[in-house]
Amino acid sequence: MSLFEWLGEYFNPKNIGEITKETPPRVNKPKFKIYIHFVISILLIIGYYYLWLNNDTNFNLKKIIIITILLIVYLSITYNYKVKPDYNNIGLFGTPIDHPFRISDDINRFLIFFEIFLFPGRYISTSIVSFVLKFRH
Repeated sequence: MSLFEWLGEYFNPKNIGEITKETPPRVNKPKFKIYIHFVISILLIIGYYYLWLNNDTNFNLKKIIIITILLIVYLSITYNYKVKPDYNNIGLFGTPIDHPFRISDDINRFLIFFEIFLFPGRYISTSIVSFVLKFRH
């Protein structure tokens, strides 16, 4: 971030994306699709635990509880919030190359990275909620 970015944005501001509180719509899917998405989500959660615990030589319940709490917080955040970057302002000439006179393209590129980071959690949380809502009767 440079002084040129602050000055360029001051004289000619561009749009930036946003983070909105938006829960996914409830879509009536076939049971088979819900089963498949739920199984994939459970496999992703098992992979998450494997990544955290694969090199751990001793079994530590405190570590598992902390990892579970972090996972629950991550899934609840990704279920309730959606990142919407402005794809028209991501860099110089629409490329990921940094525009020297815009700070808004830096913010939009960060929002794209954040959207990629939150996507697996949104998929997992949406699949679990769909499974619970479909089969709670």
